[in-house]
Amino acid sequence: MPKEIKKFVYLILVIFYIVSVLCSTEHVRAESEIPRQADISVSGIFLSDSESTRKILGTPPAPAESGDDFPVVQVCNSKATEVLILVFHYGDLRDSFNEFRVRNISKLPADCITLPQEIDHFVTGKGIHLGMSKKDLIKILGPDFTEKREGNRLRVHYRIADFERSSFLKKYNLPTYYGSYNFEGDKLVNFSFGFEYP
Repeated sequence: MPKEIKKFVYLILVIFYIVSVLCSTEHVRAESEIPRQADISVSGIFLSDSESTRKILGTPPAPAESGDDFPVVQVCNSKATEVLILVFHYGDLRDSFNEFRVRNISKLPADCITLPQEIDHFVTGKGIHLGMSKKDLIKILGPDFTEKREGNRLRVHYRIADFERSSFLKKYNLPTYYGSYNFEGDKLVNFSFGFEYP
C-alpha cells in the first residue's frame, strides 16, 4: 500500500476516534444534567419529546379528555397487566407529554393502545418499575424526598422547584418537576413523574 494511502487511512481513523469521543462525552454531559431524583423516560418515551413518542408508538391517537384531569393517551403492556398513562398539558406540541403515570391493571381499559413491539413491563430510564422496593427506589433516586403514610400505603415524593438554580428545569422551561411513588407492603404499586402544569 502506498505511503500516502496509509497516511490517509490513519488520518480517517484518528478523525473517527475523535468524533466518537466527542459524541460519547456529549451523551455523558447530557445525562449528568438530569438530577439524581429525576427520571425523564418510560420504555423509550421521553418527557416533552414528540419524536420519541412517535418512534415508540408510531402515530398515537389524539389524547382523550379524562374527566377533570388533563387529556391522556393510555398504553398497555403486552401482558395487559400494566398501563402507562401519557398526560398531555394544554398548549404542548402534539405527541409531546409532560407527565407519565404507571400502574397495575386487572382489566384492559377500552381506550388502551398496545405498543408495536412487545413490552412485558414498563421501566423508566433509571430502571424504576412496578413491584420494586422502597430501598431499591432510594438507591436510584437518592434520599432527598418526603414521605407520607395513608393507611397501608406509603407515598415517597421527590420535587425539584428551584427554577433559578436548576439547569434541568431551565432546559425544559418549566417551573416544577415531581416524582410520586406509592408503596403497599414495600412494593411499588403505582408511580407518576414529570412536570407540573405551570
